[in-house]
Amino acid sequence: SPGGGGPNWNKVVDDVIEHINKVTGTRRRTGKHRNKADARLIKARAREMHDASGEIDRTVRQLKVVVDEKWLQSQEKGKFNGSMRFDEQYVRPSTLYRPSHFDNYLEESRKRARFDGGFPWVLKEEQQ
Repeated sequence: SPGGGGPNWNKVVDDVIEHINKVTGTRRRTGKHRNKADARLIKARAREMHDASGEIDRTVRQLKVVVDEKWLQSQEKGKFNGSMRFDEQYVRPSTLYRPSHFDNYLEESRKRARFDGGFPWVLKEEQQ
């Protein structure tokens, strides 16, 4: 970026946390009051993805679409077991952005984008 400043990682983290709150109705804190462990995980995945693509907007969209995918899965699971209750464990940053989980979750979201009409509000270019 101009001046060599690079992405504002704190803004990326807050954007993702705000998306989690919007999708799930939770009230995770942003800014200086955010959960440090959650922020570390989100920032680490964001840096990895940005290093691979060089596109911060695409990186943020991919971080968000994983939230959408796991939230939809939690809703589908609820329908099958007769409970429409939202299960927050599916969309905690500590679950979503754990290194051992994230790549699989991202691939699940890409499959939905390709085969089920996807997430038009997040991942438009992934559906090409």
